[in-house]
Amino acid sequence: MVMPPSLGSSSIVGCILAGGQSRRMGGGDKALLDLAGRPILAHVMERLIPQVSRVALNTNAEAARFEGFGLPVVADTIGGHLGPLAGILAGLTWARDHAPGTTHVLTVSADAPFIPRDLAARLSAEIAGQPGKIAIAASSGQPQPVMGLWPVSISDDLEVSLRAGARSVLAWCSGRQAVQVDFPAESIGGRAIDPFFNANSPIELAQARIFLQRMAFHSPVIGIAGWKNSGKTTLVTRLIQELSLRGRQISTIKFSHHQVTIGTEVIESERVRDTSRHAAAGARQVAFAGSSRWGIVEGGEASETWHLCSADRDTVLAAIVAAMAPADLIVLEGYKGAPIPKIEVRRLAQADKRSLAQYDSYVFAIASDYPVEANGPWLVGIDCIGAIAGQLERLAGLCGSKP
Repeated sequence: MVMPPSLGSSSIVGCILAGGQSRRMGGGDKALLDLAGRPILAHVMERLIPQVSRVALNTNAEAARFEGFGLPVVADTIGGHLGPLAGILAGLTWARDHAPGTTHVLTVSADAPFIPRDLAARLSAEIAGQPGKIAIAASSGQPQPVMGLWPVSISDDLEVSLRAGARSVLAWCSGRQAVQVDFPAESIGGRAIDPFFNANSPIELAQARIFLQRMAFHSPVIGIAGWKNSGKTTLVTRLIQELSLRGRQISTIKFSHHQVTIGTEVIESERVRDTSRHAAAGARQVAFAGSSRWGIVEGGEASETWHLCSADRDTVLAAIVAAMAPADLIVLEGYKGAPIPKIEVRRLAQADKRSLAQYDSYVFAIASDYPVEANGPWLVGIDCIGAIAGQLERLAGLCGSKP
């Protein structure tokens, strides 16, 4: 079958929709959250820009927050936070007024960092030679209504519908014979994922981070963080036991700011003794890193070899993971500032009650022994080990629990 010619990229403007209120993420601009060292928005732009002539950003936030991206910022033309249909209209209106020669606008979501690199080409091929036709992307047969190619000529019709109360993209398109185009999975970090995966919550953002984490680490790494006496080691050991019972191979890394020396002082150190609890719980390998030395202290032939720590803890973490054997999951205890998805642990008895989640978007969950208030992260009881273990399995890409 010969595919019809697609529209030229010079006639298509891209519009990134970031006009939502990010309630599930706890508010704010989720497009600016870090993903593998860059804002999510930068990942979207990298994939979208080569496909179109120009790109605009639809948001109702302050334009100054996005000035570093070099994109024209376009607010909804109809107020009231009416949803993605209003964002689509804003993109169409901007293209009509500021990009002469544009016939179509390609819209994508600001929280979808893995959009297909051939999105414009495949959508436009389906509607080439059909003025006024709309193309909507889909994956696994499910439509992705904000991922679409829209003729500029429909802008007046869309505005009338919005003012009359239209809100659902799919419902509005259903009466206009929109074409649905299915896209295959994307390969990210060696895993096949939905090309329209969107990081709409802290757990989904953690998932995206783990997808890309596999570019640097041979195993998924998730952190357990908290202040002194919050119960980090206890939670880690209980998770090791639970996940081991499910047939998973778990290794651990213990970070501490305490000075590490070589010899019996290291083995007798209270912080290093925590690693023996990891091993006793069933960890495949256990590594320890202090302020000056790191080494694999349990379960590895390198137990007598200690390495100097660099000033950059991220570099140390990468070196430790590289030295460890692959595992289903590596759990990092300590190192609150690690750029990895993490669970914050809180106990009523701990002295320091400062919130890590408030300032660290890498915290996707809070495990606590008392009710806490947090806007965004998953809240779970510290003793709900089965639920926490199940969530870690899903994040690590482990397919269901083994009997």
